[in-house]
Amino acid sequence: MLIRREPPPTWPLSVRAVNLASSGKPHEEEPVEVLLQDALQKGGHWIPALSLVAEGEDGVIVGHALCRWGRIGSVRVPDLSLVGVHSDHRRRGFGTALVGAARRGGRP
Repeated sequence: MLIRREPPPTWPLSVRAVNLASSGKPHEEEPVEVLLQDALQKGGHWIPALSLVAEGEDGVIVGHALCRWGRIGSVRVPDLSLVGVHSDHRRRGFGTALVGAARRGGRP
């Protein structure tokens, strides 16, 4: 398992595919996870350095975590907003590793 920052070319295909697969919904529908992913990135509060991916043994992206800027009162704080793991790779520690890396500021 490898946790790393999401490279820009990855976004359109692999991360979207993970969020689709993690939603458990038919591909004809636009799952709320995918709509949320799009909104968070377009909203200007997304933290690219804390957009992380998990790669499986074969180098394929199987998980994704997205952080954005939020607020507690008047203090700006990072917020883990979306975590998804492909349904074929659940219960193997990918989600836990992504959350842990996000909490450590992007360090695996």
